[in-house]
Amino acid sequence: MDMMEPMRPLVSALQGRLVEVYFGFKKVEEVMNSYTDIRSGIDKWFERLYTKVLRLSELVGSAEEQPRVNRRGTTPAETAKEYWKHAVAIPFSDIVSSELKSRFSHEKRAHYDLCALVPELISKKDENAVTSLLNVLKEKWEHILPLPAAFESELFRWSNHWKRQEAKPDESVTSIMASHADGIFFPNIRELLKILAVLPIGSTEAERSFSCLRRLHTWPF
Repeated sequence: MDMMEPMRPLVSALQGRLVEVYFGFKKVEEVMNSYTDIRSGIDKWFERLYTKVLRLSELVGSAEEQPRVNRRGTTPAETAKEYWKHAVAIPFSDIVSSELKSRFSHEKRAHYDLCALVPELISKKDENAVTSLLNVLKEKWEHILPLPAAFESELFRWSNHWKRQEAKPDESVTSIMASHADGIFFPNIRELLKILAVLPIGSTEAERSFSCLRRLHTWPF
């Protein structure tokens, strides 16, 4: 199995529409577990990978070898296979796992949960799910809400409003703000949608054109 294969569906989702971004984030834990499994079984995993590499090297006429290690070499190994496992496979696995944990930490959950405010998602949440969303958003964003005391009531009204609509608009966040989230009936929702419109989460929305994985790591909120 390719080291980056577990990442492929996650990367695709995080570069999609906000709905895809939201559900992609819910799968982050599974991707992290995949890399944990790879690391814990690195010997068997690398054995399979190295067999594939040797077959490919035969096709292109490349010989199995390892770099010359001087006295200060930090990767002692008796065979080329052992060298590449300790010099490349293990460090790379550790780096991928570390980066995933950093970029998708619990503190960043509220960034992705803002996606749940779009009509297609909020209309499908039951009362318990809306309450859970409320708690996550309040913990992160309550200090910037114009009317924090009214946020709970407003969020449930927003959810119920879209449950009553047969057709859910597939619009950009800015269009939803302009057409549905006015500052009188939904002032808190509008403020959160403003944040969502400029957050680097999702690449096919009209609001952004920069990479999620590149920017989210250093986002200041």
